Amino acid sequence: MLSILIPTRNRQSYVVSAVRAALERKANDIEVIIVDNSDDVNMIHATLDEFKKDKRLRIVNSTDNTLSMRDNWERGLNESKGNWISFIGDDDLLDPSLQDFLVVLEKNSPTTDVLTWEKGHYIWPDLASETSKVGSFPIGDECKNLVGFKVLEILYQWNNTRNPGSGPSIYHGAYKREFINKIKKLRNGKLFQYEAVDFDAGYTALLLASGVAMSKRSFSIMGSSAASNSGGVNNYKRHKERTKQWNTETPRGLDGSSLCPVDVSLSISTIVYAFQQAFARDHNLNFQTDPKAIINAMSIDIAYESDRRQFEEKRKNIYDSLIRSEWKIYSDLFNPKFMSRQTLNPLRGIYRNRLYVSYSINDAANIYDFFKSISWIFFSAELVGRDYSVHIE
Repeated sequence: MLSILIPTRNRQSYVVSAVRAALERKANDIEVIIVDNSDDVNMIHATLDEFKKDKRLRIVNSTDNTLSMRDNWERGLNESKGNWISFIGDDDLLDPSLQDFLVVLEKNSPTTDVLTWEKGHYIWPDLASETSKVGSFPIGDECKNLVGFKVLEILYQWNNTRNPGSGPSIYHGAYKREFINKIKKLRNGKLFQYEAVDFDAGYTALLLASGVAMSKRSFSIMGSSAASNSGGVNNYKRHKERTKQWNTETPRGLDGSSLCPVDVSLSISTIVYAFQQAFARDHNLNFQTDPKAIINAMSIDIAYESDRRQFEEKRKNIYDSLIRSEWKIYSDLFNPKFMSRQTLNPLRGIYRNRLYVSYSINDAANIYDFFKSISWIFFSAELVGRDYSVHIE
């Protein structure tokens, strides 16, 4: 069985799409668990009333006290029954045919206990006015093994990006139950050690998994809505609101904040850098990140602000924090250029194994409509890594 876990907090309206897509599967080899952390315990039940007769759907009710993201994800995991587990956000969508591929994966590569894949992207209409109208979607068919420690080392190098990524996370990825239990034994019965749960899982997998498989065939779509954390990535005003909310709900604070010379809350780049430093310290990893790479990452991060005034405010705040820090000797390298995301992704069609398509294809009103409009192009899940010229290496 595949357990699809969907944590949500006060964003119940989005989650309908993910539930509908999953429960359209006819077989009983999946379960969908909604892990509610909302203020109104009744809202999620009203929102999903149309699915209440389907026993594959379970709702874990919110508690009297708001939980941190880490604690909420952990209790959802404890409710799951599947031998494979995957987390997605409430505005995301997971292709339930993932279960078909997991059956093949276990036969072809029984030592693999972590699966990751390239993700598709969808912008919800409430965010589309301030970002690109066209996204890309992977259409590959390859599946191969990753050399975990080598990938982990590369993540610490950054390589001219604002965010090196979370690695093979359980968020938009799938972990075998046996591997999760292995981690729990090392962490006093918990899977997640850090508040940045997606990065925590991915880095831990690269460090400890027996086998990590990477599929070029996508099995999920990462949604971005105005209410989501990802929706604040290119909007400094919303980013500050999300950070304030995070600090309120997470008394433990951001991972590794004391290890980052500049204010961690100012940029997604510094948040990731701080987590990396905490993870390296706690696991005795001798990975060194060049501060100039983080200065460059912050410049890239700022460049895609949706509003010129917010760009200037964010630039000033980061620069002020930078010149007060030990990284001030690199301050001349911090020279971001404003680039509105409205100008990005002019492509249409297939280019370099990705499909460039409008988010409003066939008048798609939500991520479910979008998925149904493009899912026909995907390589059959049960054939990935088995037939034709496709191999799990």
